[in-house]
Amino acid sequence: MFWLAFFFFLYFILGFCSFVFVFATDFLCAEFFSLVLKFAEEIVSLSSLLFCTDSLLALKQQQKNFFSWWRAREWHKKKKKRREREQEETREKREEREKEKEKREERERNTRENRNKTIKIHVTEKNKK
Repeated sequence: MFWLAFFFFLYFILGFCSFVFVFATDFLCAEFFSLVLKFAEEIVSLSSLLFCTDSLLALKQQQKNFFSWWRAREWHKKKKKRREREQEETREKREEREKEKEKREERERNTRENRNKTIKIHVTEKNKK
C-alpha cells in the first residue's frame, strides 16, 4: 500500500509539475520540453505497469491526450509562423514590384519631357534662323 501511495504521489507531483512547466514556460525550447514529457510518460507507464489500476490507466490516457494536444498546438504555431512569414515575403515582393513600376513610369515621363524639350529647342532655333 505504501508503494501504491508513493507512486501515485510521484505521478501526481510529476503531472502537476508538467502542467506548471507547460503554462509557466511557454517560450522554452520545444526539444527540451519533449524530453521532459517523454520522461514523464515513462514514469507513468512504469507506474501503470506495476499496479495496473484503472485510475492510473485513466490518468495515463489523460496525459497522452494532453501530450497529443500539445504537439498539435506546437505544429499549428509553426504553421502559423510559416504562413505569416510567407505573407510578409509576398507583401515585400509586391511592394518591390510597385516601386519598380513607379521608377519605370518616372523614367518614361522624364524621357518624354526631355524629348519634348529638345523638340521645342530645335523648333525655336529653326524659327530664329
